[in-house]
Amino acid sequence: MSRMPALFLCLLAVFPVAAFPQPRYSSSSLRDLAERRFERVRIEEAGLEQSRLTAASARTARFPHLDLTAQYTHISEYGKIEFSIPGLPVPPRTISFGDGNIAEAAVSVTAPLFTGFRLTAAEAAAEERVRMAERTVANAVLEARLATLRSCRLAQAARASIAIVDTQRASLERLLDFQRRRLEQGQAIPFDTLVIAARIAQLAVERASAEGAFRNALASIRQLTGLEGPFDIEDEPPGFEIAAETRSLRERAEELSIEAFRQRYDLLNLGSAKVLAEHGATSARAGMYPSIFASASFRFGRPGVDQVKNEWMDYYTVGIRMDWNLWNWHADRRAVEAQELEARKIDLQIAALRNTIRTRIDMALNDLETRCRTLELLTIQADNERAKLELTRARLRQGLATPTDVVEAETALTTALLRHEQALCEYLNTRSELGALLGKEW
Repeated sequence: MSRMPALFLCLLAVFPVAAFPQPRYSSSSLRDLAERRFERVRIEEAGLEQSRLTAASARTARFPHLDLTAQYTHISEYGKIEFSIPGLPVPPRTISFGDGNIAEAAVSVTAPLFTGFRLTAAEAAAEERVRMAERTVANAVLEARLATLRSCRLAQAARASIAIVDTQRASLERLLDFQRRRLEQGQAIPFDTLVIAARIAQLAVERASAEGAFRNALASIRQLTGLEGPFDIEDEPPGFEIAAETRSLRERAEELSIEAFRQRYDLLNLGSAKVLAEHGATSARAGMYPSIFASASFRFGRPGVDQVKNEWMDYYTVGIRMDWNLWNWHADRRAVEAQELEARKIDLQIAALRNTIRTRIDMALNDLETRCRTLELLTIQADNERAKLELTRARLRQGLATPTDVVEAETALTTALLRHEQALCEYLNTRSELGALLGKEW
């Protein structure tokens, strides 16, 4: 092996992290990746393109259509007339109408003049489906971004939990070394070291659980963003004062409901479904009217219109056709009534969904208030536990406390800090759920 490759491999072995630094992403950049790459967004965008093509096809139905046709037919029997004079020895004369071979080519133009507003309703319905598909795409993007944000917060909370556990573990390991030295000098009892070692083992279990939660969050982010290989997430503070934000949201409860009614995609799509039902009623009602079409064609064929000559000839046709069903046992009327019932049913669905949204917003605000109060109490508890720990350590140095007391104080502080991180993650994710109820990203 030459010197340069060998040196390069040695550098990789000694400095692997420096050679390949692990990329770090902010939650904002990860959300942008999810918006561009998440499979469900791509699927909904394909559906939107289909709706646009269908709408374009519906618009062309109102325009004249140009058609080219050609055909050839052979008939085994065709018309003949025999002329004979009775009593005369003259062979009869036969006149044939064609020779059994019919060929024709034609260029035709057909235009609808009146279809009972059926084509207008179909075009409007297709345009409404495009608007529904656009809202569905926007909602898929919103859900992908919110799911990514939730996973980022879970990963950040798990990493913070790992740091909290490592802090206590390092403190207890120092205390364990101190107690072992005292035990060797006969100034401590084995029970104290066993208590500390047991707590360290328990912290190892808690750390493994937090690491699993962190890896699961990263796996979810990989699915949403399409990232491959190792990566990390930047720590991001909330960016707002939680208590003030919670009070502001509660004061704007009715305003939030109105905002949700105005921009939630499912409510808007239900409104579009009602419009589609109305267009369906218009289309069904069209069967009660006549349909009128105009057509014109230029034809070239043999025998054409003169079957006696049986020659190629060109000619044109112009005409108007009317179709009008006069009786079909009230099928059209029942179809109209069915569409009108569909519209009334959608009105009821809209009312039910609005009530559900209002209730869920109120419940989300209640959860935010509960979690906000929990965060405040856990902050106070953590401060008290931290002061208690410092006091217990001081008492240990004075011989007035035992190592078990220190372990208990360390454990109480760690528990309060872990619960605080969990409560903060739950608050932020509940706030994102409230944003999803409003139809926007939070």
